[in-house]
Amino acid sequence: MQLARAIRQGIDLDGDGVPDLDGTHIYYAGESLGGMYGTMFTALEPTVRAAVLNVGGASAPDIVRWSPAYQSLANQALGSRIPSLLNQGSTFNQDYVLPGQPVHNVTVPGAVDIQNAFETLEWLTNSGDPIAFAPHLQTSPLAGVPGRPVLMQFARTDMTVTNPANSMLIRAGNLQGSTWEYRHDLARAKASDLPLDPHPYLVLFVSLNGSTIQLPGLDALSISLDAQGQIASFLATDGQTIPDPNQLSKLLFGINLFEIPSSLPFDFGY
Repeated sequence: MQLARAIRQGIDLDGDGVPDLDGTHIYYAGESLGGMYGTMFTALEPTVRAAVLNVGGASAPDIVRWSPAYQSLANQALGSRIPSLLNQGSTFNQDYVLPGQPVHNVTVPGAVDIQNAFETLEWLTNSGDPIAFAPHLQTSPLAGVPGRPVLMQFARTDMTVTNPANSMLIRAGNLQGSTWEYRHDLARAKASDLPLDPHPYLVLFVSLNGSTIQLPGLDALSISLDAQGQIASFLATDGQTIPDPNQLSKLLFGINLFEIPSSLPFDFGY
């Protein structure tokens, strides 16, 4: 928000006394945590004309509870309780029913206490969670902040910010009509060398693992460039047009890998 204010007031990059950035055309694009913070930023910052939120989700406690990437954080949170809520040695089984799934009886000892702990944490942190800000993007804008075009992008079988968390954020903002899903399940069926977790598909599938960096092949590169191209074209039209991103990837894979989902997924897909 401070950067947006600085741009609006005028930033002279080359020292010639003339502002070099157009303060009347400010846009936002954020990936992962940037999609979460971006939900709050866009809901609050009136100068943003359009925004793209990629692989964001909500709520934060649900992401921690569901994501394999954050299992250690969940273990730490539950293990720090007195007495410990870890009911399977150094880890836990919450016997949790995902949204939209049939009701079932909880039979795992300690699971209800774990569910209650996560629900309490969600309630306590809700005022600073993107799910509380999502309705203000378009459905119920805050005073002095207009509703803006928002493009949502997410990946099927995301193992970092899982699909139920993606769907919860999209549904909270009533943004189903401007959401595009990258079908990583279809892509891996044709290119098994693609990474198992599609979470960084926008950023060339590059992942950091200690001292190693995984670089993309041509198939992964085409997916990333298509997603990036959709963002660029969306922002170039002031958020008025969302282009079909199936371009380079369709040439390589022979099928559409990007689609407007007919229904939001509330399962993990893996």
